[in-house]
Amino acid sequence: MKLLLPLVCALPLFIASCASSPLASDKSAEPWFAHDVYFDLNDDSPEARKALVKSCWDQLSKLDGVRFFACGQRDESLTSPVNDQDYDVSLHVIFESRSAQDAYQVHPKHLAFVTLHLDSWKGVRVFDSFVHGAFTK
Repeated sequence: MKLLLPLVCALPLFIASCASSPLASDKSAEPWFAHDVYFDLNDDSPEARKALVKSCWDQLSKLDGVRFFACGQRDESLTSPVNDQDYDVSLHVIFESRSAQDAYQVHPKHLAFVTLHLDSWKGVRVFDSFVHGAFTK
């Protein structure tokens, strides 16, 4: 029992800290906004893919309103019929709100990124959605 007491006392503090985590989302709060972009490159070499990923990180990852940022190259070893293979690089940005995403769209760094890379894209597909997020294990 003596050993359980510290754990029992610490549990409410742990739960409270998880609930107030900046990445935890209350389902009753304004939903986050997911912006997923899939780039199909004219030059789909490993070097060109790596350069676009680096540019995404350098120009887009630290803009206001971003809750989560990730980008990377498609895993070419996944070739099942359900794996979309019509892209080379993916970008995933979760914004704190739709209005944060709207501000991102007209941000000078985003506009410069698009201008810089537009000619290198064979195609771009964008999937936007409202999401509720939380850490899960």
